[in-house]
Amino acid sequence: MRMTVWAGLVWLVAATAAPAQRMSPPFGSRVQVTFAGQPARNGELLAIDKDSMWLLQPHGLASVPLSEVAQVRVDRGGMGAKGAMVWSLVAGVVSGAALSGACSSIEGSDCSGIFVLSVGVWSLVGLLSAPSLQNARYQTLTSPQPDELRARARFPQGLPAGMARDSLGTPRGSQP
Repeated sequence: MRMTVWAGLVWLVAATAAPAQRMSPPFGSRVQVTFAGQPARNGELLAIDKDSMWLLQPHGLASVPLSEVAQVRVDRGGMGAKGAMVWSLVAGVVSGAALSGACSSIEGSDCSGIFVLSVGVWSLVGLLSAPSLQNARYQTLTSPQPDELRARARFPQGLPAGMARDSLGTPRGSQP
């Protein structure tokens, strides 16, 4: 009986995860492009040509000459520092509440500090892991070459010929 339950749970997890992976459309990385003496531009890295990069921004498509780019900050995804802190606080509150509930069910036990201790330990773990998760999320490229950026673009070979540029819409994660 237990084996059937475990097999059913494994099948359920596999069946729900596989379609989500297959159905995710390809997008380029979110980037922030910095120029010398000009304001930075944000958008999806759409394509790389031999001398320019194409960004999909909320207001449309923009071509950026690579010779004018000082730095590109690539968002590689992941939770970052803020996510680490939120998850550690949630884990601290949930485990603290569970431990306090379990401890209070024992007659004559002193459980007064278990919640605070649990939240404190989990917060410390989140605080210590936040800087490394933040560094892992973002990659900064100074004076980037086209080959460094191609792997992060939606169209690494350049914009497809005859593509209707207005058909791209707005980039994911942006408000119109």
